[in-house]
Amino acid sequence: MKRDANKTPAKTRRSRASGSGRLAVTLTGDQQDLLADTQNGGESHPGPVRINPESKEKREKRLAARKARTLRAFQMAYEDHHRRKAS
Repeated sequence: MKRDANKTPAKTRRSRASGSGRLAVTLTGDQQDLLADTQNGGESHPGPVRINPESKEKREKRLAARKARTLRAFQMAYEDHHRRKAS
């Protein structure tokens, strides 16, 4: 089959919203509450809303491991730099 070069395939066509160019989005109850809170100053939530919450112990362990990996990476780079500079 021959396809016209000027035509875009049907599944990749894009349409524009009429009017002001804004899209309408349907929100669930929880999303509406969060949106209203952000519009009113966002003071109803004492901390960040986490999508996948983890325990405090797991978080501390993960952050400690990350800190150790970062420190080790900087030490290796420092040692490599000075080893190359000395030779």
